[in-house]
Amino acid sequence: MKLSLTADIVDAHDSVVPLIRTIPDAALDWQPSSDSWSLKQIISHLAHANDFYVMIVDEVRATGFGTVRLHPDLAGWQQMAATNAAVAACTTAQAVLDCFERTYQRMMDVLTDIRLEELDQPFVFWRADDKAQTTTLRQRVIQMAAEHMREHGPQLTQTLASWQSQGHTD
Repeated sequence: MKLSLTADIVDAHDSVVPLIRTIPDAALDWQPSSDSWSLKQIISHLAHANDFYVMIVDEVRATGFGTVRLHPDLAGWQQMAATNAAVAACTTAQAVLDCFERTYQRMMDVLTDIRLEELDQPFVFWRADDKAQTTTLRQRVIQMAAEHMREHGPQLTQTLASWQSQGHTD
């Protein structure tokens, strides 16, 4: 796939990674409130989302661009759970970043392998918690991956700022 198709994802990644690099280890598990995510949980979510997009591509190809039904028995779903467990076990921001980077690189390897004729070929995407929709890899994976990373950048910034405003330091 041409770089221009993944350039938005690369840009989103390149804006999130510097934020992650500024996180002190002591801030990783801190939560602003009981119903909000810690910094580690936000990064875990981003990391397993990279696995999620790989799973979609794998399932689209496995169904021959038919109906993709995501469920916990899929290998990709198991990979997301393994990623969550790996990030949860991390005790340093660098280790969390390393987990995120591994999933990002795996996703980029898969995305750059998508053939141009696959990008806009329609398929039906269905999740148990959602209704079926007709989409394409360009819409459901390429565009969503970048948007998703960008969506959580401010959340990382705000959570770290909240931690710091509580008088915490490195």
